[in-house]
Order: sequence, then structure tokens, then C-alpha cells
Amino acid sequence: MNWEQVRRLFLEWFLSEWEEIEKDFSEKTDKLIERLREQNYQIDKQTEELLRELAEELYHKITTLITHVVNAVNKTAKLQKDALALKIAEEVINHRWDDGLKLSERFWDFSQQAMARLKNTIMEGIRYDNGVKALMYKLQYTIEALEQQEFAIVLKEQLPKWLKEFEESTRGLMVNAESRQAWEKIKRKIEKYVEKRSKEGTYYAGRQLLKEIEEALQEGKMELVDKAVKWWVYDKQLYRLKTIVWTETAHAYLKATVELTKDEEEIIGYQWRLSRSHPRPDICDVYANVDYGLGKGVHPKNKLPRLPAHPHCMCYLVPVVRRKGMEEKAKPTIPESVLESWAPKWLKEYAKEKGLSLVDLFNFEEGRFLRKRELGR
Repeated sequence: MNWEQVRRLFLEWFLSEWEEIEKDFSEKTDKLIERLREQNYQIDKQTEELLRELAEELYHKITTLITHVVNAVNKTAKLQKDALALKIAEEVINHRWDDGLKLSERFWDFSQQAMARLKNTIMEGIRYDNGVKALMYKLQYTIEALEQQEFAIVLKEQLPKWLKEFEESTRGLMVNAESRQAWEKIKRKIEKYVEKRSKEGTYYAGRQLLKEIEEALQEGKMELVDKAVKWWVYDKQLYRLKTIVWTETAHAYLKATVELTKDEEEIIGYQWRLSRSHPRPDICDVYANVDYGLGKGVHPKNKLPRLPAHPHCMCYLVPVVRRKGMEEKAKPTIPESVLESWAPKWLKEYAKEKGLSLVDLFNFEEGRFLRKRELGR
């Protein structure tokens, strides 16, 4: 069986499915923002229901995705183990990770955190609104206290201070580059209004100035709050969502590969292959280079490490068929150079000081280096 082809087909299919999830998430977020705008940014029961529905829909999409992944491995590899494939999918969906959460609980947590962050963002919007009102009152008082002939001079002198206070009052909402650009747009409007009215230098020009600035700020408030909500609910949560999706589907793919083939007598073990998206050296490099005597990165069936190795891991396994001359070693060989590439600096210094190898300081069963407390430091 060409397992590389199975892997390639899986990735192509997964990426197309992820695009659909991302598109749907974007549409639901826009709907949420529209609802908030209609309610003057008050979170009501319908808004909360929208977030709950979003989490439930995502959970359903991903459980369906997991089932499709396992079935795809079964059918593409022509293993004809449908009942086992269904059982594997259920086990992946109900698997509890190190943090104690299974997939359904993770999406409930996802929904709750998104709601909490949304409420914080709305509170920032209220703070912004209160700050604008206070600043407008201060500016109005300044204008009314001025004599007409002094209006232009004093207003120009107070402008930088006033703008600085305005910036400080809105800083909490400038969570990304787009929000910052929106604020700069408002600031330019204010500068334009002040410059124009200051030249006229009349009390009535000052009153008109206040009106125009207030309109610009209120318009800007909507823009800033919308962008802040979009940032927290969509941009920030989408990354978290992608981590969940990739981790769970990778888990499904790995588990399906192993569970559907482990009883085949001709298969002696599984070779750990690094994903092309592998960003930096970590435990996966060890698994891909360890030598049990069966070939580089080939793990015996009964000595496979935890799958996946870490969140967002997209490394994969390829079943290895027994060949003449293969003989399993009792203890694996780990290249020192592989451990060197990702060992912490303090551990390298400790190994050098004690005359030890990094292999001596690595817990292979748990996939980690020894900690300082374990070394009495």
C-alpha cells in the first residue's frame, strides 16, 4: 500500500474542509457583530445563543471531519474494517487530553472564553464612550470660557494635550493594526476640524467644531468596537479553533493508521515522518531519528510514543513491512545531535559541567528532558 499517497489525499481533502469551516466561522462572526450593532452593543440572550450555536455547529463539523478522516484511511488503504473505523472515530472524539478536556468540553470552553472576551471588549467600548463624553465636556468648557479673539490661539495650544488624552482613553480598543488605522483616521478628522475652526476664531465656530468632532468620534466608536469584536471573536479565536481542528484530525489520522493495521502480521512497526510544516526542532525530531534497529524513525508496534506528540502536531506514521534481516534492539539509539538542536541552554551547560551526554538527561518514555528539580538544581 502506498501510504504516502494516502497521506497526500488526506491533506488535500482536509485543507478543502478547513476552508469551508473558516468561511462559515467568518460569516457567523459578521452576523454576531451585526446583532451587537443592532442592540447598541448590549449582550442579550440572543447574542449569547449565537455564540453557543456557533460552538455547537463547529463541534458537529469537526466530529464529522474526524469520522471522515478515519473512514478515508480505511477505504483508501482498502482495509475493509468499517466497524473498527467507527469505534476509532468515537474514541478520538471522546479522548481526554492532558488538560482533562475532551472535544465537546473543549468547545464549551471555547464558547465561554469567546463570550468573556466579547464582554471585555464591549466594556472597553463603554469606557471609550465615557472617555469621549468627558473629553467633549472639557473641550466645550474650554471653548465657552474663551473670549472670541483668543479662541484660535488657545484651542491650538490645547489640541495636542486633548488628543493625547483621547488616545489614552481609546488605547484599550486598538488591539490590532486595523483598529489603529481607524483611530488615526478619526484623529485626522479632528485635526482638520480644529484647524478649520481655529482660523475662523469665533464662538459659533467652536460650537460647530464640537458637533463635528462628536459625530466623528461616535462614527469612529462603531468602527473601533466592530474591529475589536472581530479581532477577539474571529482572529484570536480562529487560531485557537485551528489548533483544535488540526490536533484532533491529526490524532484521528494517526490512530486510524495504527489501529487499522496493527493486527496485520507483515507490519513490524511504524516510521515517524516529520510534517513539511514542522517549524522548529522538538520531540518529533527525536521520534523521526530514533533507531530501534528497524530503520531510522521506525518504532516497534508496542513501543510507539504518545500520539500526537504535542498540540498542532501534523507529523504522521507510515506502516513498515517486515524485511529480511530486521532485528529489534532492546534499547533505542538517539542521535546526540538531534537532542542538541532543541535542548535548553542551561541543560547543555549542566551536561558539559558534569561530563554527561544529553541522552543521559532525556526521558524517552515521557518524551522530555529531565527537569531542574529532578537533577537537584
